[in-house]
Amino acid sequence: MKRSGNAREQAATQFGMTLAALPPLETLDTLDWQVAFDHTGQLAESPTWCGGRKALVWVDIGAQQALIGHTKTGEVQIWDLPLTPGCIALSPVHGYVLALRDGIYRASEWGGELTPCWVFEPRHAGLRLNDGRFDTQGRFWVGSYSDKREATAELFCIDLSTGETLAHHAGFAASNGLAFGPTHRTWADTADHALHVYPTEPLSPAIPQHSLRFEKKPAGWQFLPDASHLQTYTGRPDGCCVDGDGHFWVAMYEGARVLQFDATGGVLRQLQAPVQRPTMPCWAEGVLYLTSAAGPAGSLEAACQPLGGSVWSLVL
Repeated sequence: MKRSGNAREQAATQFGMTLAALPPLETLDTLDWQVAFDHTGQLAESPTWCGGRKALVWVDIGAQQALIGHTKTGEVQIWDLPLTPGCIALSPVHGYVLALRDGIYRASEWGGELTPCWVFEPRHAGLRLNDGRFDTQGRFWVGSYSDKREATAELFCIDLSTGETLAHHAGFAASNGLAFGPTHRTWADTADHALHVYPTEPLSPAIPQHSLRFEKKPAGWQFLPDASHLQTYTGRPDGCCVDGDGHFWVAMYEGARVLQFDATGGVLRQLQAPVQRPTMPCWAEGVLYLTSAAGPAGSLEAACQPLGGSVWSLVL
């Protein structure tokens, strides 16, 4: 297993990360976002397309569930999980793969018995597994999240067939933004408002080829019904995906935005999301799906956006 030091500190030392230059915001006036399924959750994440079933699977971290939405019928099936999930993925070898708080599990069928295939042994308290994805070589990448918002989280590359950890990075608070294109991969340090682009190989460079940094939330910033708050905070990078052209898309949590960018870190499009807290996009058969999170209970945001926590779709 290869280990790196503090990846964020190394990247900041060698490369001066500049603020991302954003194109004009395409607003809801020109975007026809639709609610994809008649189900509103708490913290929907990790949308993954199941082509054979014409369905989208995702997890609800807050509700401790995995869900599958059938696009032909609109039916949503719920799978109650024993522990907090971070992500779900599909594999022709392993079936349904779920990162739960304490490790990676697989099941051969929806709602089936969960078999552990990798145990998470955190080096610090308050960590749980979070965003995870298979790369183009079939290796599973998963990062952790610090409930204490401390820079103690980790990122792992795992061979699930053997349980071997192939690469390891550490030194951040919230691992997100994993996506794998033909030549490059992405990873985000959400708490640091930074998104990094790496070559697909080798597995363990601590230094990215390109980085995007976003302004942190201003003191006193708050949600406003007239959307004027969108001008002062663009959000922080959360989940990411790749489209058929090899471009990446990232959800900007609390910024009500989805960004498209290329492997050089250049931002190509900036779409206004239908809710304040988009969590992760997913491209499938010409449709952009987007999971989201609900606003805090009792907040003005929750009252103005009752569909926060839903899955959305957009034809571009």
